[in-house]
Amino acid sequence: MCGGGGSSSPKVEYVGPSEEDIQRQEEALQTYREQSQAQQRAFSEQLQKQMDDAQLRNQQLVAQYQTRKAEQANMQAARAASAYSVTTQETAAPSTAQTTTTAASPKKKQKRSLKISSAGASNAGGAGVNLSI
Repeated sequence: MCGGGGSSSPKVEYVGPSEEDIQRQEEALQTYREQSQAQQRAFSEQLQKQMDDAQLRNQQLVAQYQTRKAEQANMQAARAASAYSVTTQETAAPSTAQTTTTAASPKKKQKRSLKISSAGASNAGGAGVNLSI
């Protein structure tokens, strides 16, 4: 055997984090939880506000659509009612209208006669009116 002494088994000791480390980790975890909850609340409030705004805008659009639809129906009813009506109401001429103060003079009648021009036509054969009978 070797040298002489007895063999001893190695001493195994578990050394984990200290109580101070555990306390710091717990505090960091608690801070993270609080921040996470605050972010979730802020996000939830913002999302709810956006949904409320969208719902309000949708209600406004529906009201605007209903108003336009009613106006369109009224216009169509007025068109249908006045489609065959005739009015004979005379209105005064506006002040900017151009009017004549003298009576219109009659148009000169022109003499109506048929004149056949022979300018440029020669008496050669083939010239003149072609009549094929």
